Amino acid sequence: MTENARAVEPIAGWALWRLDDNGNRFVVAVFAHREEAEAAAYAFEAHGHKQTYWVEAAGDRGCPPV
Repeated sequence: MTENARAVEPIAGWALWRLDDNGNRFVVAVFAHREEAEAAAYAFEAHGHKQTYWVEAAGDRGCPPV
C-alpha cells in the first residue's frame, strides 16, 4: 500500500492515549468519532492529574480499531 492509498482509507476510530508518571503509554479508550475522544481527553485532564492524554487514529501504534 502506498502512502497516498493510506490517506484515503477511512479511519476505524480514535484512540485516547495516556502517558503516566513513569513514561508508560497505553490506550484508555477507543471512540468512533474524534470529537468524542477529544472531549474525553479534556475531561481527564480537567481532573488535575500529572498524566498526559492525547488522541490518535486507531490502528496507529498498534491500537485496536473500534
